[in-house]
Amino acid sequence: MKTFMALLRVNEDRITEVSNAISGEVVVKAGSREAAGRMFIGHPHFSIFPGDGVDNMEIAPIPGA
Repeated sequence: MKTFMALLRVNEDRITEVSNAISGEVVVKAGSREAAGRMFIGHPHFSIFPGDGVDNMEIAPIPGA
């Protein structure tokens, strides 16, 4: 998927491109979307909600920051 705001879904063992309605957010800093996604591999969230995932998208930088 080569669209603006493409999402990466991270679950227990893989990262895939997806689209969905966002229901919450966490901001992390990483060298790439894939690197940010790897931060969530094996996250305890997945043991509480089996089969669930984290969607990952790039955000625009804050002007002047």
